[in-house]
Amino acid sequence: MIRLRRLASDLTPSPSAIFWRPIEYFADHIESGEDSLDAFQSASFEIGNQLIFDLRHYRAHPNFTVTFYLDAAIEDEALIQDAIWSAVEGFGLPRQAIAWRRGDDFTAGNLTRTSEDRLREKEARILVLKVAAQSKNRSATMEEIRREIPKLFPLTERDRVASPSRRNEQLWQQIVRNVVSHQNSAKSLFKLGFAVKHESGVKITTKGISYLKSIGFSM
Repeated sequence: MIRLRRLASDLTPSPSAIFWRPIEYFADHIESGEDSLDAFQSASFEIGNQLIFDLRHYRAHPNFTVTFYLDAAIEDEALIQDAIWSAVEGFGLPRQAIAWRRGDDFTAGNLTRTSEDRLREKEARILVLKVAAQSKNRSATMEEIRREIPKLFPLTERDRVASPSRRNEQLWQQIVRNVVSHQNSAKSLFKLGFAVKHESGVKITTKGISYLKSIGFSM
């Protein structure tokens, strides 16, 4: 379980991983700051009352990326890797979302995103909940969901190809439509009790809000 911290951490930041997601993907409470490097946006998190880490996006860093920072006092490589994977699993990130992690070769300005990092139903379900949670009355229409998801998820060329079964829709739009319309699947937002369906979209439930809190998105 990941908890979003309201107060910024006081760690001495050491970059340990980069994810192909914007900072808005991870939290609804984002702070602004500036240090000797540049201005940045950040969110601070905690796992198990022990591990504290920051996610930051510096102004000069590539769009739709966020850097995972541990305290520089953590030097053990095994602990660093464990912390990265704990965050990835806690956020519900696919492994393909990792752009770089400590120990990998790295050249500034030369990150390459794998073509396998595309929107799939599992991640789309979480994104629908996040959009609904931030919408008026915690309820979002399909139009709002489709407008907001590209702000939280960096769509790829594979996401934007034409749907093979839905005319005038891109593949990612079809996937989102499936998430909202498939109510009887065992893993659907509705069977899990995370949301209820209404005529024009979805409304997140108290259980859905609790789920988002458990993955650090809200407090």
